[in-house]
Amino acid sequence: DESCLEITDGLFPTVPPRLTRLKLICVDLTKPHCPIYGALLTHLELDTCIVWGNADDLVATLSDLPRLTNFIYKSASFSPDILPSKKTRAQPLEMPHLAHFEFEDNISVVVAVMSQLSLPPNCDIVLEADIDEFEDGITFQDLDGIFIPYLKAAFPSERGRDRPGYANLTISDIPGRDIGF
Repeated sequence: DESCLEITDGLFPTVPPRLTRLKLICVDLTKPHCPIYGALLTHLELDTCIVWGNADDLVATLSDLPRLTNFIYKSASFSPDILPSKKTRAQPLEMPHLAHFEFEDNISVVVAVMSQLSLPPNCDIVLEADIDEFEDGITFQDLDGIFIPYLKAAFPSERGRDRPGYANLTISDIPGRDIGF
């Protein structure tokens, strides 16, 4: 069984004023209001960290980081699963400055998070999802509802629209897994 370093109040008692990039590996940040999220972060990478209890908490954290341009989250196989959303947002959270969004978790979490976000059409979106968890009530129609608006925004059918489309688009299996994308 793996364990992570638990961040206590003593490590970041105040917000580091010049901190714009943060990468944490195998850290437990489950405190609801970790002071580090008050920094003026433009880059946040969380690799195998235990961070949020549910998708709502994750989106709330992102809403507190308006300058964020790069976000990478790779779930920890030994951590408790992020639970799907408890409530529906009236409007998806707009992240207009986000240039790179990378998210790895099981399919129910990916759908719960992506359904609450509005990412710009020029944002690189990298999603890794294990779809062995379709028994959680997630269907292929749910995936269509999440991803088709992004594809339509990038590749509009109306002529004369000034949208660049995606520079790169790859949809593939997760290497080494039977089912996933």
